[in-house]
Amino acid sequence: MAAPHVFTNEEMTDMMLVFGEANQNSRLAAALYQQRFPERVVPRHQRFPELKDRLKNTGTFAPGRPSGARTEAIPLVQQVLNADPHTSTRKIGKMLNMSHVSVHRIIKHDLGIHPFKRHAVQQLLPGDPPRRLQMCQCLLDKVDEAQNNPAFPGDFFINRTSWTDECIVLNDGSFNHHNEHHYAVDNPHCTKEAHFQWRIAVAVWGGVLHDNLLEDTPLAVRDAMWFQQDGHPAHSSWAARAVLGEKFPGRWIGLHSSVQEWSPRSPD
Repeated sequence: MAAPHVFTNEEMTDMMLVFGEANQNSRLAAALYQQRFPERVVPRHQRFPELKDRLKNTGTFAPGRPSGARTEAIPLVQQVLNADPHTSTRKIGKMLNMSHVSVHRIIKHDLGIHPFKRHAVQQLLPGDPPRRLQMCQCLLDKVDEAQNNPAFPGDFFINRTSWTDECIVLNDGSFNHHNEHHYAVDNPHCTKEAHFQWRIAVAVWGGVLHDNLLEDTPLAVRDAMWFQQDGHPAHSSWAARAVLGEKFPGRWIGLHSSVQEWSPRSPD
Protein backbone atom coordinates (compact mmCIF):
# COMPACT_ATOMS: atom_id res chain seq x y z
CA MET A 1 0.00 0.00 0.00
CA ALA A 2 1.38 3.40 -1.01
CA ALA A 3 2.33 5.83 1.76
CA PRO A 4 -0.14 8.69 2.28
CA HIS A 5 0.75 11.96 0.59
CA VAL A 6 2.34 14.56 2.87
CA PHE A 7 1.07 18.00 1.90
CA THR A 8 3.55 20.86 1.86
CA ASN A 9 2.94 24.20 3.58
CA GLU A 10 2.37 25.74 0.16
CA GLU A 11 -0.26 23.15 -0.70
CA MET A 12 -2.01 23.57 2.65
CA THR A 13 -1.97 27.36 2.25
CA ASP A 14 -3.64 27.02 -1.15
CA MET A 15 -6.16 24.66 0.41
CA MET A 16 -7.11 27.28 3.00
CA LEU A 17 -7.44 29.96 0.33
CA VAL A 18 -9.69 27.74 -1.75
CA PHE A 19 -11.68 26.79 1.36
CA GLY A 20 -12.39 30.46 2.07
CA GLU A 21 -13.27 31.05 -1.58
CA ALA A 22 -15.76 28.18 -1.38
CA ASN A 23 -17.39 29.81 1.66
CA GLN A 24 -16.07 26.94 3.83
CA ASN A 25 -17.97 24.33 1.85
CA SER A 26 -15.53 21.43 2.04
CA ARG A 27 -16.89 19.45 -0.94
CA LEU A 28 -16.93 22.53 -3.16
CA ALA A 29 -13.43 23.40 -1.95
CA ALA A 30 -12.15 19.94 -2.94
CA ALA A 31 -13.67 20.33 -6.40
CA LEU A 32 -12.19 23.84 -6.85
CA TYR A 33 -8.80 22.65 -5.63
CA GLN A 34 -8.79 19.80 -8.15
CA GLN A 35 -9.80 22.19 -10.94
CA ARG A 36 -7.18 24.78 -10.01
CA PHE A 37 -4.31 22.37 -9.32
CA PRO A 38 -4.88 19.35 -11.61
CA GLU A 39 -1.27 18.21 -11.23
CA ARG A 40 -1.53 17.89 -7.44
CA VAL A 41 -2.91 15.21 -5.15
CA VAL A 42 -6.48 16.15 -4.28
CA PRO A 43 -7.12 16.03 -0.51
CA ARG A 44 -10.27 14.46 0.87
CA HIS A 45 -12.87 17.11 1.55
CA GLN A 46 -12.68 16.60 5.33
CA ARG A 47 -9.06 17.80 5.24
CA PHE A 48 -10.12 21.42 4.63
CA PRO A 49 -12.02 21.99 7.90
CA GLU A 50 -9.42 19.89 9.74
CA LEU A 51 -6.64 22.20 8.55
CA LYS A 52 -8.66 25.30 9.41
CA ASP A 53 -9.30 23.95 12.89
CA ARG A 54 -5.64 23.01 13.38
CA LEU A 55 -4.50 26.44 12.25
CA LYS A 56 -7.03 28.14 14.51
CA ASN A 57 -6.16 26.13 17.61
CA THR A 58 -2.40 25.65 17.25
CA GLY A 59 -1.31 28.49 14.96
CA THR A 60 0.44 26.08 12.62
CA PHE A 61 -0.35 23.53 9.94
CA ALA A 62 1.81 20.94 11.67
CA PRO A 63 0.11 18.73 14.26
CA GLY A 64 1.60 19.18 17.69
CA ARG A 65 0.92 20.31 21.21
CA PRO A 66 -2.42 22.05 21.79
CA SER A 67 -2.51 25.82 21.79
CA GLY A 68 -3.25 27.86 24.88
CA ALA A 69 -6.89 28.24 23.89
CA ARG A 70 -7.27 24.50 23.40
CA THR A 71 -5.49 23.78 26.69
CA GLU A 72 -7.95 26.06 28.47
CA ALA A 73 -10.87 24.31 26.75
CA ILE A 74 -9.89 20.81 27.90
CA PRO A 75 -11.27 21.09 31.46
CA LEU A 76 -14.40 22.82 30.15
CA VAL A 77 -15.12 19.92 27.80
CA GLN A 78 -14.48 17.52 30.68
CA GLN A 79 -17.01 19.39 32.86
CA VAL A 80 -19.69 19.22 30.15
CA LEU A 81 -19.12 15.49 29.68
CA ASN A 82 -19.28 14.88 33.42
CA ALA A 83 -22.62 16.70 33.59
CA ASP A 84 -24.06 15.00 30.49
CA PRO A 85 -22.14 11.99 29.13
CA HIS A 86 -24.81 11.48 26.44
CA THR A 87 -24.31 14.85 24.75
CA SER A 88 -22.77 15.36 21.29
CA THR A 89 -19.63 17.09 20.09
CA ARG A 90 -21.75 19.60 18.17
CA LYS A 91 -23.71 20.56 21.29
CA ILE A 92 -20.48 20.96 23.26
CA GLY A 93 -18.96 23.04 20.46
CA LYS A 94 -21.98 25.31 20.34
CA MET A 95 -21.96 25.68 24.11
CA LEU A 96 -18.24 26.52 24.29
CA ASN A 97 -18.05 28.41 20.98
CA MET A 98 -15.73 25.84 19.43
CA SER A 99 -15.84 23.69 16.32
CA HIS A 100 -17.09 20.18 16.86
CA VAL A 101 -13.85 18.91 15.29
CA SER A 102 -11.88 20.59 18.10
CA VAL A 103 -14.19 19.08 20.68
CA HIS A 104 -13.76 15.64 19.14
CA ARG A 105 -9.96 16.02 19.19
CA ILE A 106 -9.98 17.06 22.85
CA ILE A 107 -12.24 14.16 23.81
CA LYS A 108 -10.20 11.58 21.91
CA HIS A 109 -6.61 12.76 22.26
CA ASP A 110 -6.52 14.91 25.40
CA LEU A 111 -9.11 13.20 27.59
CA GLY A 112 -8.77 9.68 26.20
CA ILE A 113 -12.54 9.20 26.19
CA HIS A 114 -14.27 6.97 23.64
CA PRO A 115 -17.92 6.98 22.52
CA PHE A 116 -19.78 3.80 23.37
CA LYS A 117 -23.18 2.86 22.02
CA ARG A 118 -26.12 2.57 24.36
CA HIS A 119 -28.27 -0.53 24.03
CA ALA A 120 -32.00 -0.70 24.59
CA VAL A 121 -32.92 -3.03 27.44
CA GLN A 122 -36.10 -4.11 29.15
CA GLN A 123 -37.38 -1.80 31.87
CA LEU A 124 -36.94 -3.11 35.41
CA LEU A 125 -39.63 -2.60 38.02
CA PRO A 126 -38.82 -2.01 41.72
CA GLY A 127 -39.39 -5.67 42.59
CA ASP A 128 -37.25 -7.05 39.76
CA PRO A 129 -33.67 -6.72 41.13
CA PRO A 130 -34.25 -9.20 44.02
CA ARG A 131 -35.72 -11.69 41.54
CA ARG A 132 -32.68 -11.32 39.29
CA LEU A 133 -30.34 -11.83 42.24
CA GLN A 134 -32.26 -14.92 43.33
CA MET A 135 -32.07 -16.30 39.79
CA CYS A 136 -28.31 -15.82 39.62
CA GLN A 137 -27.84 -17.45 43.02
CA CYS A 138 -29.94 -20.42 41.92
CA LEU A 139 -27.78 -20.90 38.82
CA LEU A 140 -24.60 -20.76 40.90
CA ASP A 141 -26.01 -23.32 43.33
CA LYS A 142 -26.98 -25.64 40.47
CA VAL A 143 -23.49 -25.35 38.98
CA ASP A 144 -21.89 -26.23 42.32
CA GLU A 145 -24.33 -29.09 42.86
CA ALA A 146 -23.57 -30.60 39.44
CA GLN A 147 -19.81 -30.30 39.87
CA ASN A 148 -19.91 -31.96 43.29
CA ASN A 149 -22.19 -34.79 42.19
CA PRO A 150 -20.15 -38.01 41.74
CA ALA A 151 -22.80 -39.26 39.31
CA PHE A 152 -21.79 -36.50 36.88
CA PRO A 153 -17.98 -36.23 37.13
CA GLY A 154 -16.71 -33.16 35.37
CA ASP A 155 -20.24 -32.21 34.32
CA PHE A 156 -21.56 -28.66 34.33
CA PHE A 157 -25.14 -27.63 34.94
CA ILE A 158 -24.89 -24.90 32.29
CA ASN A 159 -23.99 -27.45 29.64
CA ARG A 160 -26.92 -29.67 30.56
CA THR A 161 -29.46 -26.87 30.17
CA SER A 162 -31.17 -26.03 26.92
CA TRP A 163 -31.14 -22.24 26.56
CA THR A 164 -33.86 -20.96 24.23
CA ASP A 165 -34.99 -17.68 22.73
CA GLU A 166 -37.14 -16.39 19.92
CA CYS A 167 -37.22 -13.48 17.48
CA ILE A 168 -39.34 -12.06 14.69
CA VAL A 169 -37.82 -12.03 11.18
CA LEU A 170 -39.28 -9.44 8.81
CA ASN A 171 -38.92 -8.98 5.06
CA ASP A 172 -39.25 -5.19 5.22
CA GLY A 173 -35.52 -4.66 4.98
CA SER A 174 -34.92 -3.48 8.53
CA PHE A 175 -31.19 -3.34 9.10
CA ASN A 176 -28.56 -1.35 10.94
CA HIS A 177 -27.29 1.36 8.58
CA HIS A 178 -24.26 2.00 10.79
CA ASN A 179 -22.96 -1.52 10.16
CA GLU A 180 -23.65 -1.49 6.43
CA HIS A 181 -20.40 -0.92 4.52
CA HIS A 182 -19.01 -1.58 1.08
CA TYR A 183 -15.26 -1.14 0.73
CA ALA A 184 -14.09 0.02 -2.69
CA VAL A 185 -11.74 2.52 -4.31
CA ASP A 186 -14.62 4.36 -6.00
CA ASN A 187 -18.19 4.68 -4.76
CA PRO A 188 -20.21 1.86 -6.43
CA HIS A 189 -23.47 3.46 -5.22
CA CYS A 190 -24.65 0.19 -3.69
CA THR A 191 -28.29 -0.20 -2.76
CA LYS A 192 -30.21 -2.61 -0.59
CA GLU A 193 -33.90 -3.28 -0.93
CA ALA A 194 -35.59 -2.01 2.20
CA HIS A 195 -39.26 -1.46 1.44
CA PHE A 196 -41.58 -4.14 0.12
CA GLN A 197 -45.20 -4.00 -0.97
CA TRP A 198 -46.04 -7.08 1.09
CA ARG A 199 -44.94 -7.43 4.70
CA ILE A 200 -44.15 -10.91 6.03
CA ALA A 201 -43.30 -11.70 9.65
CA VAL A 202 -42.01 -15.10 10.74
CA ALA A 203 -41.49 -16.11 14.37
CA VAL A 204 -38.27 -18.10 14.81
CA TRP A 205 -37.56 -20.12 17.95
CA GLY A 206 -34.36 -21.95 18.72
CA GLY A 207 -32.63 -23.79 21.52
CA VAL A 208 -28.96 -24.56 22.18
CA LEU A 209 -27.70 -27.32 24.47
CA HIS A 210 -23.97 -26.98 25.17
CA ASP A 211 -22.69 -26.64 21.58
CA ASN A 212 -25.56 -28.40 19.78
CA LEU A 213 -28.89 -27.31 18.40
CA LEU A 214 -31.78 -28.72 20.35
CA GLU A 215 -33.01 -30.84 17.44
CA ASP A 216 -29.67 -32.65 17.28
CA THR A 217 -29.74 -33.69 20.96
CA PRO A 218 -29.69 -37.47 21.66
CA LEU A 219 -32.73 -38.83 23.48
CA ALA A 220 -30.64 -40.02 26.45
CA VAL A 221 -29.35 -36.49 26.95
CA ARG A 222 -32.83 -34.98 26.67
CA ASP A 223 -34.08 -37.22 29.47
CA ALA A 224 -31.57 -35.68 31.91
CA MET A 225 -31.32 -32.13 30.65
CA TRP A 226 -32.90 -28.95 32.00
CA PHE A 227 -35.03 -26.66 29.86
CA GLN A 228 -35.09 -22.84 29.99
CA GLN A 229 -37.42 -20.34 28.38
CA ASP A 230 -38.15 -16.67 28.99
CA GLY A 231 -41.35 -15.01 30.15
CA HIS A 232 -43.06 -14.60 26.78
CA PRO A 233 -46.88 -14.84 27.24
CA ALA A 234 -47.04 -17.84 24.90
CA HIS A 235 -44.58 -19.67 27.16
CA SER A 236 -46.36 -18.98 30.43
CA SER A 237 -49.84 -20.25 29.58
CA TRP A 238 -51.25 -23.06 31.71
CA ALA A 239 -51.14 -25.46 28.77
CA ALA A 240 -47.49 -24.70 28.01
CA ARG A 241 -46.49 -25.11 31.65
CA ALA A 242 -48.35 -28.41 31.86
CA VAL A 243 -46.39 -29.78 28.89
CA LEU A 244 -43.08 -28.64 30.40
CA GLY A 245 -43.98 -30.16 33.74
CA GLU A 246 -44.64 -33.48 31.99
CA LYS A 247 -41.58 -33.45 29.71
CA PHE A 248 -39.13 -31.95 32.23
CA PRO A 249 -40.43 -32.73 35.72
CA GLY A 250 -38.52 -30.58 38.21
CA ARG A 251 -36.08 -29.52 35.47
CA TRP A 252 -37.44 -26.44 33.73
CA ILE A 253 -36.80 -22.73 34.23
CA GLY A 254 -39.33 -20.12 33.16
CA LEU A 255 -42.06 -17.74 34.24
CA HIS A 256 -44.36 -19.36 36.85
CA SER A 257 -42.09 -22.40 37.07
CA SER A 258 -42.42 -24.28 40.36
CA VAL A 259 -38.68 -25.00 40.21
CA GLN A 260 -37.11 -21.67 39.26
CA GLU A 261 -38.56 -18.58 37.61
CA TRP A 262 -36.68 -16.89 34.78
CA SER A 263 -36.01 -13.37 35.99
CA PRO A 264 -36.84 -10.14 34.16
CA ARG A 265 -34.19 -9.16 31.60
CA SER A 266 -32.19 -12.34 31.42
CA PRO A 267 -29.03 -12.22 33.60
CA ASP A 268 -25.89 -11.81 31.56
